[in-house]
Amino acid sequence: MKIKKWHMGIIGLILLAFILTSINIGELFQTLLKINLAIFAIALLLEIVSIIIKGIKYTFVVKAHNENISLSNSIKYTRIGFFLSMVTPGKIGELARAFYANKKIHSLGKSLSTVVVDRAIDLVILLATGFGAAIFLSLTIETSILPIEAIAIVLVLFIIAVVLASRKNIAKKFLKPIFNIIVPKRMKHKARMGFNDFYSALGKAIKNKKELAIAVICGILIWVVTVFAFYFYLLSLNIFTVPFYFMFILLPAIITIELLPISFSGIGTRDAVCILLLGIFGVTAPQAVAFSVLLFATGYLLNAALGFVFFSNEPIKELKDV
Repeated sequence: MKIKKWHMGIIGLILLAFILTSINIGELFQTLLKINLAIFAIALLLEIVSIIIKGIKYTFVVKAHNENISLSNSIKYTRIGFFLSMVTPGKIGELARAFYANKKIHSLGKSLSTVVVDRAIDLVILLATGFGAAIFLSLTIETSILPIEAIAIVLVLFIIAVVLASRKNIAKKFLKPIFNIIVPKRMKHKARMGFNDFYSALGKAIKNKKELAIAVICGILIWVVTVFAFYFYLLSLNIFTVPFYFMFILLPAIITIELLPISFSGIGTRDAVCILLLGIFGVTAPQAVAFSVLLFATGYLLNAALGFVFFSNEPIKELKDV
């Protein structure tokens, strides 16, 4: 029997149910009810800033492909991609953003290349930050929650994957089974047509180093802004024992666990990571879950709601099976 893509997401829901039955629900609600609205407003403002920078970042990625897209459309398409990534395990729905970009670029292969490059920048920053966090944890806190060896292996595998992916014929053999699994039937024909365009566009984009450099800088700024937002979310819940620098460790850990195709938007898995890492500084499990709930309700649901509005007002028939 073929396992549907969304079935894997149930693992996260089961984990969440276990966590909720194991903690003091009363303390969880009390933590949320005592939220400092002024500090919370600062965190929300930072979320808005992050959305704008993400839009700017994608415009420069598109420019690297010798195309142009307005900031408003860039923000719109990135939010739609975020919404679709929330309802698909492993955030594979993000790739559907290419169908929207294609309305301006008029080449599905090139449009897909813009999304892949955009996400690749995020992944490189994630790996770099995660590696730095692992080293910091091992040297200062003396814990191996993020083993340096494991991240080093991931880095090597990532480099190998990039080298293989850059070779069209090799990539075609490796990507075929993945293509058959994650690409809906309605999209397969257009996806095949865009394969050659994708590699042609990718090769040209890599040569536009100035635009890509600006996109990378934007990616780093997004991480810094998000780190501050995370910290203000903690402070708004009257949790003051966690030092600011630890947000640079918590953020990559949460994003990494959310990439695993075993939950929807990190539901359950994110809560477990928050309990594990924040517990180092005496944060109770109910408080950690309250923080995770706040992240989900604001950083995720509000972003997804914005994307859903854009998606509803500008539907694309190819996405019905995503």
